[in-house]
Amino acid sequence: MPPKSILEDYTEAKPQAKENSLPLIQQNKKINQIQDTPDRIIDFLRNLQQAGKYLTEEEKQKLKEEFLQQEKKWVKKAIIQKQNQQEARKKAFTQEIKEYEHQVILKQVDDRKNQVAQRVSKVTAMEQEMKAIKESALPNAEKINLLQQLLKQLDDMGQQ
Repeated sequence: MPPKSILEDYTEAKPQAKENSLPLIQQNKKINQIQDTPDRIIDFLRNLQQAGKYLTEEEKQKLKEEFLQQEKKWVKKAIIQKQNQQEARKKAFTQEIKEYEHQVILKQVDDRKNQVAQRVSKVTAMEQEMKAIKESALPNAEKINLLQQLLKQLDDMGQQ
C-alpha cells in the first residue's frame, strides 16, 4: 500500500474532527447565550459539569479557558461599572461642594450689602443731624461740640 498524502490524511480526519467538535460548538453556543446573572452562571456551570463527563480533556481545557476569558470580561465590565459609579459620585459631590460654596459666597455678599446699607443709613441720619445742628439756635460753641461728636462717630464707623 502506498503512503497516504497529507491531503488524504486531512480529508479522512476532517469528518472525525467535525464530530468531535460538535459538543464543543454546542457548549460555545451556551457560553454565548449566558448573561451576567449569577443564577445563569450557576446553571451553566452545572450543565458544563454534566457535559464534561462526555468531553475529552482537551475539550474540557478549551471550555475552561473560554469560561475564564468570559469571566475576565465580566470582571472588567464590573470594574468599569464600579469606576463609572465612583466617577459619577465624585462629580455629584464636587457639584454639591461648588453649589455650597456659591451659596456661602452669596450669603457673604448679602451680609456685606446689608452692612453697607446700614452704614449708609447711619451716615444719612448723621448728615440730617448736622443740618439740624447748623440750623438750630444753639450757641456756636455748643454747635461745634455736637458737630465734633458726630465727626468722631463717623471716624469710628470708617475704622470698622
